[in-house]
Amino acid sequence: MAACSFDHAPLRNAIAAAALLRIADFRSHDLSITAWSFAKLVVCDAPLLEAIAAEAEPKLAEFEALHVANTAWAFSKLGIVDVPLFAAISAPFVNTAHEAGPQHLATIVRAFASLVIYDKTLLSAISSRSVSIMHKFGARELSNTV
Repeated sequence: MAACSFDHAPLRNAIAAAALLRIADFRSHDLSITAWSFAKLVVCDAPLLEAIAAEAEPKLAEFEALHVANTAWAFSKLGIVDVPLFAAISAPFVNTAHEAGPQHLATIVRAFASLVIYDKTLLSAISSRSVSIMHKFGARELSNTV
């Protein structure tokens, strides 16, 4: 639904209810894409997003950069300042930023900036990685990183 910008409220609500029942079985991809989809539709389903955050926090160290970026973007898109979630995003990403690509770096920077969450250690790690791969940044990544 979200990929084609079509929102059918009864289906969306059924998906949210079913996801809440199975959230403990969700892996990083499932958590991040579910959050991304609701954000893409600009639907803030608080119980579902709270469950996603709670389930994601202890698993974020295992997330690929794409899933970290999608999760951060989703919460920032909806204006949800979940301090424990963003702290959980930051801690492991500082250690894996050297593996992230331009899009993931820019998305995470923009998510934190949009919510006015300042994390000097995270920004330093992203800055160092960004400088080393600046030649790979496209216009969007450059503009989102500034």
